[in-house]
Amino acid sequence: MAFSEEYFRLFEDAPAFHERVERKYSLDGGGGRISERLLRCVWYDRLYKADGLSTLDGEKLVVHSPGTWNLEGGPDFRRAEITIGDVRLKGDVELHIDPAGWRQHAHSSDPEYDNVILHVTLAPRRREPKAGDRPMTRHGVEIAELALWDRLADDLRLLKCALRPDDYPYGSATNHGRCRDLIEQLPSDTAQKLLCVAGDARMIARHRRFVYEAETKELDQVAYGATLEGMGYKAHTKQFGLLAQRLPYAALRERVLSVGESQVSGDRIRLTQALLLGAARLLPTAQPDDPPEAREYLADIGRLWREHGFGESRDGDIDIDIEWKRAAVRPANLPERRMAGAGHVLARTYGAGFFASVVARIIADDAKKAQKECVEFLTPAEDGFWSYRYSPHGKKLSRPVGLIGRDRALTIIVNSFVPLGLLDARTRESREGEELVHAFYCGLPSLPPNNITRLMEYRMFGKSPKERVARSARTQQGLLQIFADWCSEDPSCQNCGIVSGLTSGYIR
Repeated sequence: MAFSEEYFRLFEDAPAFHERVERKYSLDGGGGRISERLLRCVWYDRLYKADGLSTLDGEKLVVHSPGTWNLEGGPDFRRAEITIGDVRLKGDVELHIDPAGWRQHAHSSDPEYDNVILHVTLAPRRREPKAGDRPMTRHGVEIAELALWDRLADDLRLLKCALRPDDYPYGSATNHGRCRDLIEQLPSDTAQKLLCVAGDARMIARHRRFVYEAETKELDQVAYGATLEGMGYKAHTKQFGLLAQRLPYAALRERVLSVGESQVSGDRIRLTQALLLGAARLLPTAQPDDPPEAREYLADIGRLWREHGFGESRDGDIDIDIEWKRAAVRPANLPERRMAGAGHVLARTYGAGFFASVVARIIADDAKKAQKECVEFLTPAEDGFWSYRYSPHGKKLSRPVGLIGRDRALTIIVNSFVPLGLLDARTRESREGEELVHAFYCGLPSLPPNNITRLMEYRMFGKSPKERVARSARTQQGLLQIFADWCSEDPSCQNCGIVSGLTSGYIR
């Protein structure tokens, strides 16, 4: 079976999204002081008067989507969508009880807050803030502010009594989708099929992204960039993507293959590590108090970069500035270790090329064996230096720690290898090749759950036994696709194509 286009056909006649209808709440209870988490609940459930909403500068404000509740570091909500005046914006939202919270928490100097488009506070409306009090990004971009005190849907005391902040975001009054009761009435295989065709749609969408990139880039570069982004983990996805631009695959491969094995003691892995670290401007140098084996390794990669590294004349974009964050990054996930792991993977591709190396492992009659080979391809064997250290000058560990774990390998396989395999099959117009890629995809296990997949399982299935249908990579990707297409834009379900299809019986 090839990748299904059915998901796209389901919603050809679905109504366009429009502004969510203001929710009505019946609240009762006693008083008390509001917490910042409670303010987040108010924003998430839109417990404010939406009509006539405006910024402190007096510009009309429309909230199309409050965004996704962020359970990690950074802004309170990601991927919000609002209109200020006549300008529609997509970005992050930060909330504070007091307007001074932005300045007190030093958000203006934190790159995590560069994409914030709205600062929401509970303060009563006040006069236009002075220039020095305005929230802004570290690049000097001023951020619009919204004061909610005079716009709350009910008395603050009633809101506090009615809401249970500890249950959020999964326990939100809006988190059960209208589709849940409709899905409950369907056979399990119908819900399974819906998630499967949505999962296919997600791979087709990623394939189309790669098709677009391949119009201006070599296939090796497309595959290399997508894989490096995956190796960056969530903390450094963007940075590893920029590294792929600074050091293109063609330049890296040509340089490594041009160096005689005797010059690198036959170790192309170490040379690749040196080139990646040098291009990233993260090349560590030996310190006097480093142990002998550390001094030897660090001196060697330093020599390799000096002798074979790229100066300002390389083919990549030398003007790209990469900011490597260290805060809130687990030691095992530091970028130097990920580049060391990438060195092992890349060294295996120089003969056939990166794209061909990926496709060769996916296009196989035995999907289970192909999965095993892809995981082994991305999980390098023990590295004599980096497997025993979290940082270049760190204490040597008693046991090795993997540079790229199985879960990360599976994530790269789903997000990059499957759509790359589909790109190859459709480029060659090979139906048989696409069926092999699809069989490979269908056999992949689910990835570790994230905030969105947890939310969507609860939203669509609650605690129903049908929740178990989301237990493969394909169905899990289906949850992500449905969230992106419907729930992220229209959490109230007012114009959801899924609900419409279930209600009409079109989705059966």
